[in-house]
Amino acid sequence: MRRIAFTASLLAVACTVGACGGSSDDHAASTSTTSAAAQSSSVAAAGGQDCGAQPWPRPLPDFRGKPLGQTVVGAALCFDITGIATADGRDVMGDPGAATTPWTVTAQQPAAGTPVAADTAVTLTVDVPH
Repeated sequence: MRRIAFTASLLAVACTVGACGGSSDDHAASTSTTSAAAQSSSVAAAGGQDCGAQPWPRPLPDFRGKPLGQTVVGAALCFDITGIATADGRDVMGDPGAATTPWTVTAQQPAAGTPVAADTAVTLTVDVPH
């Protein structure tokens, strides 16, 4: 449940940030934002429906180098992401202000390829690309 709440809040922030894009054409920006929100919602819904049907345990994907926002609503949706923090320990998952930062996943625990159950705790370490 916590994973769904986090994903929903991250999706809402991503849609809001997308609406603030650099387009001077309000209609184009609105259409683009609506389309992105619809795509993200369908991915989340499809992922949520497929999670129970997938075989467990299953190998944990390699999330390193991928944008956090795309990871939590995409490849990581079926896994139990219990923590997201920076290398120095800043809690990104519990900080609503961090949701607008373009984080990139730099590490994960357990390691990519490790067979995990649906309820195995997965933690991600993130950083802002330089």
